[in-house]
Amino acid sequence: MSGRNPKYRAFFQALAAELAAQGVTGIGTVSGGNWLRIAAGPKAIYHYAIVFNGGKKLTAELYIGGSRKKKNEELFDALSLVKAEIHADFGETLLWDRLDSEACCRISITRPGSIDDPDLTDISAWAISRILAFRRVFPPHIAAAASRHPSAPIPSA
Repeated sequence: MSGRNPKYRAFFQALAAELAAQGVTGIGTVSGGNWLRIAAGPKAIYHYAIVFNGGKKLTAELYIGGSRKKKNEELFDALSLVKAEIHADFGETLLWDRLDSEACCRISITRPGSIDDPDLTDISAWAISRILAFRRVFPPHIAAAASRHPSAPIPSA
């Protein structure tokens, strides 16, 4: 393994350990890639993730990417109906990407940061706090979306 992979592996192993210590379950395998996936529930069409994008920024996200594009869009659209409430609950403005040309949708927040930064302490703390916020804020909104659309059930958290 060469290049950035060992750095990503070390960063995400430490991040996964800290999240697990805080009671987060469903943490994916640390592969050495530029992301960490966190399951959101059994057979869910969505998950949470921390991703280094383009080498210069770090993103925390709710990734809606089940096998059916229409279901992904239904969940995204239902959540976007209460976007202001979600932002208030989260305490920050999120980025909403329906990604109409792709099968997935994404709700995220981004900050500057690189795996090559000399001190990753602040980046790690930011990632942990945002994943915990996503896990706190989104499950009730997803459950409410499912109850508003009973003919097209959306998996609850």
